[in-house]
Amino acid sequence: PTHPHAAAQKKRSLKMSSSSSSSVAIQPLSHGQKLFLQKLVAAHGWSDEEALQVYNQIKDNDGGGRQQQQSMDQCLATINASLKLAFGLEIRTISLYDPEQQKAIRHHAVVNADPKASFLPYKQAHELAFIRLLLEKIIAGMNDKSPLSRMDAVNLRTELTGDHANKLSIDLAEQVLDQLESEKWLTSEDDKTNQRRNKSHILIGPRTYMELTDLLTELGLERESMPQFIIHK
Repeated sequence: PTHPHAAAQKKRSLKMSSSSSSSVAIQPLSHGQKLFLQKLVAAHGWSDEEALQVYNQIKDNDGGGRQQQQSMDQCLATINASLKLAFGLEIRTISLYDPEQQKAIRHHAVVNADPKASFLPYKQAHELAFIRLLLEKIIAGMNDKSPLSRMDAVNLRTELTGDHANKLSIDLAEQVLDQLESEKWLTSEDDKTNQRRNKSHILIGPRTYMELTDLLTELGLERESMPQFIIHK
């Protein structure tokens, strides 16, 4: 089957999961299921409301296909059965509290099933060191209830040491933050006391909770503080 990350991950190749060569047959997906998966990959993740909107649009145009008889969660389970066998990927769902809506919101994303792999968008050592420091400072802020502002996040580049010292410009640090937010690794919320963008708070995003659990605990996030995610089966 066509790799679902072909468009969104052109510069990254994935090896076929070893399980794909097993005797378990990979069930083909319907056109509607493939379309839903492609859109989810391209979006890097959806809230439950966004996912349902896309799912229902595809379902309405499915013309009596398999998707007409499935709920969205059943569709996610069907996709996962093929996705994990073929590519070592899976759709996961997590609930995160939204302070603006004052309730928990479900989020869905395609992530690596292998905890040692990751779709983090950067491979340069200096950028990865910045991301690691960034996550460490966000977690420290969560623990002592002092959220990290965007301005302070950008300035973390000056705290990089050793081979990484003085290697990231302000522009590059901001580009890293922008991409991490656009791909749902990070999210942000406005500081109610200051509406300037650089004063917004940087938070851990849904994909990071779903895919980088081991790294987050290594950096100081307690396991009991980790939101639980659902794997659709």
